[in-house]
Amino acid sequence: KALMDAYAARLKDIKAAFSMRIQVSIENLLQLRKNRWQKKLFKEQAKTKAVVRDEFDQAQKAQQNGGRKGSDSVFSFQTAGARPSYIDAIANQKERAKADTCPEH
Repeated sequence: KALMDAYAARLKDIKAAFSMRIQVSIENLLQLRKNRWQKKLFKEQAKTKAVVRDEFDQAQKAQQNGGRKGSDSVFSFQTAGARPSYIDAIANQKERAKADTCPEH
């Protein structure tokens, strides 16, 4: 941990020497580390007017009942570097296909 702290501090010190694109990448990396490798993602926002009205009505009802709508409706979080679930699903399909074609002795 101490080595990573030193590395992060060094990156912060020397990032001005790089181009803006590299500076942004360094800043994103430092922000990920600060947030314990949790990346904030925007959820898809395209909705019909009817869906927006329904969500507004639900939010109004929840607010009247004492509840509150949190920021989870706009953002989701993903662990940086985590293996996507679809990769495991593909691997499992390949294993099942192999087991089906090769009878065991």
